[in-house]
Order: sequence, then structure tokens, then C-alpha cells
Amino acid sequence: MSTAAANVDEPDETRLYTQLGEMLSHVCVELFDTYAVSLTPASADGSLKLDTVAVIGYSSSQVRGSIGLAMSNDTLVLCTTRAGLSAADRHDWLGELSNQLLGRLKNRLLGYDLNLHMATPMVLRGLRLEVAPQDGAEMLTSPFQTDAGPLSVWMDLIAQPNFTLVPSTNPEHTCQAEGELVFF
Repeated sequence: MSTAAANVDEPDETRLYTQLGEMLSHVCVELFDTYAVSLTPASADGSLKLDTVAVIGYSSSQVRGSIGLAMSNDTLVLCTTRAGLSAADRHDWLGELSNQLLGRLKNRLLGYDLNLHMATPMVLRGLRLEVAPQDGAEMLTSPFQTDAGPLSVWMDLIAQPNFTLVPSTNPEHTCQAEGELVFF
């Protein structure tokens, strides 16, 4: 994933992927910061040892796909310990983290008149997880390192042809601070 700012000379599709990839990476760092877990960018060479993953789907009339949040067992232990949770709550909490991550992204995208519908997260554990995009999807990835080990976030994305992110002119669609909104 490129960390460079979206370039107006890029094709619309490339600009969309760049914008969403940067947004996803930013909200991931913000989310983990609230739990006192520092993330530093890591190499995307595929060598990360990821043991547990939470996946949550999203859809709208313009885009659809899923977001995945994967980490090593050591990283999961670090995160849940800093969040004050017991070992019994670890995997449920990872699912909740993926929900919060997508919620933060959804909040940002409201500022572009893009309203995502969120699915229920699912947590998978295994000996080794390899992530591959679904057919026809672009996969945006952001690998990180924590004090305890690796963490990776990715977004499978299928967008309607010629879809672009354009800032909303509706003042009601501004991004709210996390924790400020309650939907019923």
C-alpha cells in the first residue's frame, strides 16, 4: 500500500485505492493508540506470522468487500492485557476490534457521502493464515509491528466502475469524533 498522498494525476481507480488504503491505515493506528498499543509500519513481504484473524464485511451501492485484522498470538495477548481483558475474552475482543476499525472507517467515509453497511465480525484461529483477495477485488494491506509481534490490516475492495471519493457538501455528513455518535 502506498503511503503517498492521493495524486490528482492518477487514474480514478488508483486514487480511490490510495485514499482508502491510507484511511484504513490511519484509523488502525488511531484505534490501537486508544488501547496504548503503538503500531509501526512493517514490511509487506508476506513473512508475518499471523495466528488469529477477525473479518468483517461491508457493502454499499458503490463498494463492497471485507476488512481483516490479523495478529500473532503474542500481539493478541499484549493488546488484551493493555485493554484489561481476561484470556477468555481475547477472541471476542478481536472481533469487536474489527467492528470498531470498520466503524471508524465508516465514520470517515460519511464525509464523502459513502454510507457503509456493516456485517457481523467473524474470528478465525489457525496454525497459519494466508490472505488472498477475492476474485475481481483489490486488496489494500497495511502490515504493522507492535512491542509483542506482528499485526496486519487489509481491505478487500470491489468498487463500481468510475467510483471516486468526493468530499460531501452536506454539513450533516462531517466526520464525528469516535465515541461522539450513538446510532439506534
